[in-house]
Amino acid sequence: MDSIDSRQRAALGNLAPPEPSPKRGSFLPVMMASVLGVVVFAALFFITMQIAMVVLVAAVLIFVVSALHYFTWGWWLSASIHEDVANEDAQQE
Repeated sequence: MDSIDSRQRAALGNLAPPEPSPKRGSFLPVMMASVLGVVVFAALFFITMQIAMVVLVAAVLIFVVSALHYFTWGWWLSASIHEDVANEDAQQE
């Protein structure tokens, strides 16, 4: 009888139902890892905040100076360009 069962199993091959998968773990390890990641990130953020503030202030100052030059030169050059275009148009007419 045992040999018939083994022959039947061999004949069925892949048609036999798959073995049930083992039960998956809970969501707790994922949550614990997420909380640990947030805590480590917050700690590193507060440790480096002093350095980050210096870099942030420097970046803001560079932006302000750049914007000041952009608007100042843009205002001056736009007035100059409009004047030159008006003069050229007057000469062509």
